[in-house]
Amino acid sequence: MKKNLLILLILAALGGGIAGFYLFTKQHPDLQDQQPAYTLDASALFAEFEADENAANTKYLDKLLEVQGTVAEVSESPDGGITLVLRPEDAMMGVQCSFLPEQSEAAKKLSPGSKVRVKGICTGMLMDVNLSRCVLVPES
Repeated sequence: MKKNLLILLILAALGGGIAGFYLFTKQHPDLQDQQPAYTLDASALFAEFEADENAANTKYLDKLLEVQGTVAEVSESPDGGITLVLRPEDAMMGVQCSFLPEQSEAAKKLSPGSKVRVKGICTGMLMDVNLSRCVLVPES
């Protein structure tokens, strides 16, 4: 009986380890070729969250958005990821777009005042509306 329980525990731990390794090393899908659920201006997106955060979360949370706007800030994290903040000139808050390190090269070249279009997954609002796993959308 104890031997069967020990074998069962070892198999469960091994299965958990394999599942954890798979999830940890899983690659994110490339957002560049995916169609966004919504395409809108950064100021309109922020205005919706500011007016009714719960309704905006219901509409946008965990969805792929394509947002256009003016770069207000560009910052680099220690792991090489780039974060852009898009906001109108007169606003204190806006849309924060976080790029994975492998997507950051083009974003590093941007400067405040640049007009951009970005695709990313909406993760809600803290002070800014947050988009993660962002990619730049090439101008057509």
